[in-house]
Formats: sequence, C-alpha cells, structure tokens
Amino acid sequence: MTPCSMAPTDSQQKFVLSPLPLTSPCFFFPNGNDCVYMVGICDCVYMVVICDCVYMVGICDCVYMVGICDCVYMVVIFDCVYMVGICDCVYMVVICDCVYKVGICDCVYMVVICDCVYKVVICDCVYKVVYVTVSTRLVYVTVSTWLYM
Repeated sequence: MTPCSMAPTDSQQKFVLSPLPLTSPCFFFPNGNDCVYMVGICDCVYMVVICDCVYMVGICDCVYMVGICDCVYMVVIFDCVYMVGICDCVYMVVICDCVYKVGICDCVYMVVICDCVYKVVICDCVYKVVYVTVSTRLVYVTVSTWLYM
C-alpha cells in the first residue's frame, strides 16, 4: 500500500489510492496496521490511504465514503447526480477550504482521475458522515448522518 508522501494541510488533502481489481467483491482488506475493515457489497472497491488514516470507497448504487481511524468525516451521497470515474491508476482528490465536508464551500470538489478530471455534482440529498463505528474483526459499520442542505 502506498503511503502518503506528505501530511495533509487544512486547505488541501492529498489522497493516494491503492487500487484493487474492479471486479473484486467487497470483503475484508488489511490496511497494513493489523486492522481489517470492509464496506458493504458492491461491484468495485478500492482503498484510499490518507497518511495514517484509511478510507474505503465503494461504488455501487450510490457513492459510499466511510472514514476509518481517527478521521471520521467523509460523505455519503444518495440518489444524487454525480460523476465518479474508476481506473487502475493512482489519482488525487483535492478538497478546498471545506475539509472533510461536502456542500457549498469556497470551491468545488474536483476528482482527478488519471489524465481526466471529473466534477462531482452535489445535489440536495447530501449526507455528511458524522460518526462511523467499525469493528476490526467483525463486519459492522454504523453511520449516523444528517442532511446538509
């Protein structure tokens, strides 16, 4: 797994992906720290490493972003218009002044995927993950969300 080359700042978070095969089902993946996590069943899963924190993103009917470790602030988007590209190479996600938060902020989320740039379109049904509990040995994830209008 590729570690972060530098610590993230308040104005810019650098994400590094450790890609998994796009045909992989969702199941347990080690994160290198003797901790094992998973996300729900979906068709393609890859792991995002943010320095000492590990995030898993599952692309299925909607976009799930679940924060692991001490940073439990990512986003779940249900029934929204969005564009998310999937590829086998490393990409960077740039978050502007509103870190670990989605919605109206000083700039838009831009997802840089390989040589392409996709704009994530956020609509009215955007949920912010405020609490995530993940057992390191059991398949158990609870997410408390609130509507961000």
